Amino acid sequence: MSDLELLINTTEDMLAVLNKELVYCVVNDSYSHVFGKPREHFTGKHMAEMFAHDPGHFEQVLLPIMLQCLGGEIVHFEQWVLVPGFGRQFLDIRYFPRRDTEGAIDGVVVRGRNRTDVMRSIEALEHSEAILNRTERIAHLGGWGFDLASGRFQWTDEMYNIHEVPRDFEITPASLDSLIAPVDLEPLHQTFEQALQGTPNEIIWELITPRGRRKWMRSQFFPVTEEGKVVRVEGILQDITELRDVQSGLGKALQALDNHKRVLDEHTILVTADSQGQLTYVNDKFLQISGYARDELLGANLRTPMNGLDGSKLWAALRAGEAWQGEICNRSKTGNPYWIYSTIVPFDYEHGKIEEIIAVSTDITELKRTEETLRRAQKMDAIGQLSGGIAHDFNNLLSIVVGNLELLEGSVTADAEALQRLETARTAALRGSALTRRLLNFSAQAPISGKALDLNTVLRGTEVLISRSLTARIKVQMQLSSAIGVVEVSERDFEDAIINLALNASDAMPEGGALTFVTRNLLLARQQYINEVLIPAGAYVEVTVTDTGRGMSRDIMTRIFEPYFTTKASDKGSGLGLAMVYGFVQRSKGWILVESKPGIGSCFRMLLPQSAQAAAAQAPTPATKEQPPLAGHEKILLVDDEVDILTMNNTILSSKGYTVLCSNNGEEAMGVLEQEANIDLLFTDVVMPGRFNGFELAEEAIKLRPYLKVLFTTGYARVLGDETRKRWGSNILQKPFRSNEMTRKVREVLDAQN
Repeated sequence: MSDLELLINTTEDMLAVLNKELVYCVVNDSYSHVFGKPREHFTGKHMAEMFAHDPGHFEQVLLPIMLQCLGGEIVHFEQWVLVPGFGRQFLDIRYFPRRDTEGAIDGVVVRGRNRTDVMRSIEALEHSEAILNRTERIAHLGGWGFDLASGRFQWTDEMYNIHEVPRDFEITPASLDSLIAPVDLEPLHQTFEQALQGTPNEIIWELITPRGRRKWMRSQFFPVTEEGKVVRVEGILQDITELRDVQSGLGKALQALDNHKRVLDEHTILVTADSQGQLTYVNDKFLQISGYARDELLGANLRTPMNGLDGSKLWAALRAGEAWQGEICNRSKTGNPYWIYSTIVPFDYEHGKIEEIIAVSTDITELKRTEETLRRAQKMDAIGQLSGGIAHDFNNLLSIVVGNLELLEGSVTADAEALQRLETARTAALRGSALTRRLLNFSAQAPISGKALDLNTVLRGTEVLISRSLTARIKVQMQLSSAIGVVEVSERDFEDAIINLALNASDAMPEGGALTFVTRNLLLARQQYINEVLIPAGAYVEVTVTDTGRGMSRDIMTRIFEPYFTTKASDKGSGLGLAMVYGFVQRSKGWILVESKPGIGSCFRMLLPQSAQAAAAQAPTPATKEQPPLAGHEKILLVDDEVDILTMNNTILSSKGYTVLCSNNGEEAMGVLEQEANIDLLFTDVVMPGRFNGFELAEEAIKLRPYLKVLFTTGYARVLGDETRKRWGSNILQKPFRSNEMTRKVREVLDAQN
């Protein structure tokens, strides 16, 4: 099982994906457990089949929801649902449109939770509260219940006292009839029968105790229903002959109140205050989430623990006798933020006077964290797609510029000034290429050439470079763990990320300071929040870069990874350094966390997943010396939708002795392959309009010519999946490239063994 599958199947959330025809594609364990079926039972089946036991629910509820979702809406659903074998289940589900890579809706994503236990706890709480309220209103009373399934009565202690019978008294219909005055027997039976039919009722009747004492009783009957059927009758019996045994009734009320409080403490935050807003009660749940002790809060103003509350709107609502509802972002005693959803109401509001304020709240911190994580991810993905698209088009333009500058060099060999200007223009174009590489790095679209690395070795190799890049007033410290795991990342991109973090730290310490690099292994047995980011379970290598500089505010921290965002002067940086770091970590399937406080400094933590390979980390590969471009005589088929690039590459390769054929798209190239014999190399762009992209063209071409060699070029790597990189990674030439890079790569592919 992959890490992704493990993550999906260990979450408590119900997850499912359906196509546009409402056929299940996949469900996770939580979804299948709710319905008591294995995951495989769902795959390939229409949603209506899963609700064949309740077709009305599917037709009237689920089908309209699914049609809304396929229309582009996100739909929230909360309802009791009948599940065969499990009875009623309360499901809290959101339905999201699923979109393909083109943005078209091609199905529905289902995410939700089974809230049955919570809802039953709430029902039990409401039930206990109802009994408690009745008990508080009526003195000297007894409680009883009759269960239809078992046919048995249950009595409270007071019932035995009222009837003057021992505790081992056998409660049967006959024994009860013997205690009822004959004249009241039939009316009492009728009243009880009405309760069994679902009608609440009451009756006054005469009791004759075994001792012969006569007492007047007032009985109340309360039917209890489930799914529209009466399953139990509960009642209260009051001795109206004389009010006695009040203490026994009060004890029951206090016990019910204690049970009520215990349920509240487990599930709900409860706070009360007087008319001036001074706290009079806080329950254990609130102490747990806020971090305060009870004696720190009692007597304090309501605003003390609820520091994120808009007091003006709250008090305006309360003075008008209205309830206030809303989300509140507070900070605990230790400064950690938490979110609650509160309902605050005035109690005993009369003639403009508030006697008491009651606030009932639910902790929604985890929900808000999840929403914020999703929002940030969507924002960064949108920025990344935009950056990648721009970089792709810019790479094509740079390819044309660089190639034609090199061709032009051959025509002005005698003019030194012209050659110098051409070199200046080419250098500027290559700097533009470096800029697009940073954009592609941010958008996670740069080609990945990862290998197993010991990051300690790489860090030691860059230590001298880092020290030379900083001022003498900055002290560089390396605290590297003696045995860290191997990670599979691009060595060059990791070095760039470290250099960018170091330079960023240097700018934050103009007066000098300390820059510390720390490595260690980090094992998360389960997913957990770190700095408000949900990190999946797994083994990581953590690389921490800490400075003692100016630090950052929270507002700045939320934007630091956006391309071109910078707090520096316009001549001090491009705003792409941290965006490149973010892109590297994303491509490496890792996480980057930031902690910072103004005036104290900043800490960047990169969590990179350890490689499953057991091979020892490879040392950094020394750079190879550039080889002179090589000529040839083979026949090459060039494919590119950019005519200028096609013309330029044709000129360069033809000048090296190659026979070159040109096509503008995949369909045209297949026609050439079918007609032309002895084509040795297919040299194709990856992203092209029409029926084939470059990889699909290569697959079809190899079917036609099994021994055909293939070389790809691209300035946009979003289409490079893991399988594609594994098969073709060494045969991809990244745009823009110099002419000698192209001819050398062409020669390398032609000379390679099939």
